Amino acid sequence: MTEEFKFDPTQTINTAGILFRMAVQSAKRSKQKGVLAQGEFEESRFREVDEYIVTVMMVHAAIEAAWHWEFILHGVSSLHWPTKFYDGEGIRFLCERNSREVVSVPEEVLSAVKELGAWRNFLQHGDARARANLEEFIGTSDFRPFMNYEKARYFLEVGDRFFTFLAGSTGSQNLGQSKFLWAGWD
Repeated sequence: MTEEFKFDPTQTINTAGILFRMAVQSAKRSKQKGVLAQGEFEESRFREVDEYIVTVMMVHAAIEAAWHWEFILHGVSSLHWPTKFYDGEGIRFLCERNSREVVSVPEEVLSAVKELGAWRNFLQHGDARARANLEEFIGTSDFRPFMNYEKARYFLEVGDRFFTFLAGSTGSQNLGQSKFLWAGWD
């Protein structure tokens, strides 16, 4: 007798692509609001910042979901995010599990993902430690000028670089081709 299938979204759906496409759409809206904000419409600037925040949160969530999904594919518990990504242990594990040459996370990917994490933690938690960590990345305590379409677009590229690295190092293509993640971008 076969066991009845029970739908469990945490085990049967990879949400990384969905979250990233949501981030793409949010960044697009940030761009639209940013254009209006140049005409000094205060409400448009607020909406641009809102969409920037959503973009940061969605890109970070997509990266974390992709990380965990790689482990789900192998039927093992995920190694702790982000610690085991930052220290390289998780990538080593995935490379070995996929019979791939063990690689290190490129510094530009590592640094960009850490910056994204600093922004996410600042926006999510806003505590003194998160604020100090973000200040290290941007060199100032005035965060407002960075909260715009250009930075939202940058974080989309960070996500894309992470997904490309993850797929290239592990051999997995569970997110599909990058161009599909950018669906809806003009």
